[in-house]
Amino acid sequence: MHISIVDIIILVLIVGSVFRGYQIGFIRQLSSTIGFIIGLYPGSVISSVAMSHIDGPMKPLAGLSILLAVCFVFMTVGELIAVRVRHSLRNKWLRDFDDLLGSFIAVVTLLLGVWLANALFQLAPSSTFQSLLKDSRILGYLDRSLPPASNMLSSLNKLIDPNNSPQVFAGREPSPTATYTLPNPDTHSAILSAIRPSVVKIEGLGCGGVVDGSGWVAGPDRVVTNAHVVAGVRSPKISDANGVHDTSVVLFDPTNDIAMLRTSDLAGKPLGFSIDTMKSATEVFALGYPGGGKYTVQPGVVLDEFTALGQDIYGKQRTVRSVYSVQTTIVPGNSGGPIVDTSGTVRAVVFATSTTYNNVGYALTMAQ
Repeated sequence: MHISIVDIIILVLIVGSVFRGYQIGFIRQLSSTIGFIIGLYPGSVISSVAMSHIDGPMKPLAGLSILLAVCFVFMTVGELIAVRVRHSLRNKWLRDFDDLLGSFIAVVTLLLGVWLANALFQLAPSSTFQSLLKDSRILGYLDRSLPPASNMLSSLNKLIDPNNSPQVFAGREPSPTATYTLPNPDTHSAILSAIRPSVVKIEGLGCGGVVDGSGWVAGPDRVVTNAHVVAGVRSPKISDANGVHDTSVVLFDPTNDIAMLRTSDLAGKPLGFSIDTMKSATEVFALGYPGGGKYTVQPGVVLDEFTALGQDIYGKQRTVRSVYSVQTTIVPGNSGGPIVDTSGTVRAVVFATSTTYNNVGYALTMAQ
């Protein structure tokens, strides 16, 4: 019977966990787990900062690895605190029970860690490494017996990306086709100034806290934005030059990530749009409110137009979207804002930023 090298490593780790768990006991295991959970928040903050300085295929793996590394530091601190608590156990029967329970918990914790690490390592670019993981019978059994580990990774990613941008690609992102010189907004200042009142800020209170995004006036009393901007938000608000407006959602498409809001007394006029396909090297501008802050014009250039197999905004179903990759700066808060060409015509709707390459964003085509 063939035993893969990965299974041999896991079995050795299991044996080591039995002895290690018996040695440290249940109390230390529990305390270290609590430390790991506490470390999720500072880990997400540090990971977000680090990822802004990382570019290339290893970016998703690096971000999650940094998050987990910080969690392990907090886990170690929790274990050290538990050492003092364990020393206070004077009853021999309690100490023996703590030791036995520690062995069991150690093995369970190891297998859960292996299950999560398997999904994490699937992000690595090495196909040889991934084939070794697929040969493992233990990993295969864990994948069949437990919920998809990708759901847990998605939850960790939401700590890094609180605005819940959708997953654009089910697999690896395509590499940028070229690098272009960005257009100068000052050259088109008259057109950009004229359409500014029609680009609005959208804010609301969602399940994870304050959510912000952008939108644009598409018709009388109608504003287009992303579905993930208003998902779970009870009363989204629109802000423009005329003030803050109450809204109601009249269209919500979680598959294509598009929503339409109804409101009144908007400052801007409806913007014109075109469903014609933009070619590579087309100069554009991404308009919106990055980070929920001030109105910003980000110059950009269309890199490519393609069909992307990804997931809906809830990460539950596969979806196919027609998208543009754009060389520009997109951050949370830009979602739902328009991509306009040099004539001021809306050509796409911002909906995500690259998780792999800096200064690359993704926008839904108007045909989509």
